[in-house]
Parts: sequence; structure tokens; C-alpha cells
Amino acid sequence: MAALKHNAYLNNEWTPEEQSVLEELLAKYSSDNKMHCYAQIALQLKDKCLRDVILRCRWMSEKLTDLLPKLTNIANQANASPNAQAILPMDSDGGIFYQAIGGLTGKLLEQNVQALDQISANFAACKIQENINLLLQTQSNIVNVANNLNDISEMKRMPPLPVKLNEELANSILQQPPPVQEKS
Repeated sequence: MAALKHNAYLNNEWTPEEQSVLEELLAKYSSDNKMHCYAQIALQLKDKCLRDVILRCRWMSEKLTDLLPKLTNIANQANASPNAQAILPMDSDGGIFYQAIGGLTGKLLEQNVQALDQISANFAACKIQENINLLLQTQSNIVNVANNLNDISEMKRMPPLPVKLNEELANSILQQPPPVQEKS
């Protein structure tokens, strides 16, 4: 299972200069869609890919989240107002939180999370046949996310995704059964 770890080939080393550039560009693109912001930053950091940037931002957010209770405690002791919040919410299993991505891509990813949760529940309840439409929806969302990424001009300058959805295979597996005709 170690080969499937999400950070097996990541460039985790960040120089102070790269960190400084990252912070400056995060401020510069703060009003942009998160994915667009991350793509812009990755383009300007020659030794970092999009995934490196996203994971570094997540790590920074987690550090802020860990630091927040300490700061709040200090603020309470000094009678200050503890109304600070973390910049990016994190998923409970350590994944990139789809709401942090935002926009249509974030909504499609959220739909996929819900569909995959329902698929898991259906397997547990032996309702496997009900998963076909959910799998079709998930496939459609993946295609839409990939197409949306292709439409972002900054993404066109990024290296291609290492794996592409085999639509022919997916369509052959997820072929919708013909409607059942009622006997008269």
C-alpha cells in the first residue's frame, strides 16, 4: 500500500526564496479561483508542480489551524477577541478539501464524494445494481473536471496529467441496461 501514498514523488523541499514567492503570489491571486491561483503559482516556480503548490498551501493552512488554538488561548488570556478562522478547511482523511478548490470544479468533486459515499453504502447493503447511475454520474463529473482544466489557459502550459480516463473501457463497463418492457 506504500506505493499508493499520495506523496510518494513530491518535491517537499521548499527554499526560503520559494516560500517567499509562494506567499507573495498567494496574496496577488487571492481573489482568483483557488485552482487558477495554484496554477499561476506553479508556473512561476520552476521546480514545483501544481500538486507541490497545493500541498504546500494545505500544509501552511494546517500549521495555521494548529497554531490557532494556541493563539486563541493567548488572546483569551489577554481579553482579546478570538474570532480568527483557518484559511482552508481540511478533509478529515488529509485530502485536499473540494470546497477549497471552489467553482464548478469544486462542486463536481463534491458530487463525486457524495456519489462515492453512496456507492460504498450500496455495496455494504448489497444494493450493487443501484451503483450504475452513480458510477455514470461520477464518470461524467471526472470528464467535466478534466475538460474544465483544459479550458484554463495556465493549465495548457502545465505537463499533461499522467493518467487519462479510458472512456471506451468505462462506457463498455457502465453501459446502461435497456429499459425493461412491461408485459401486457
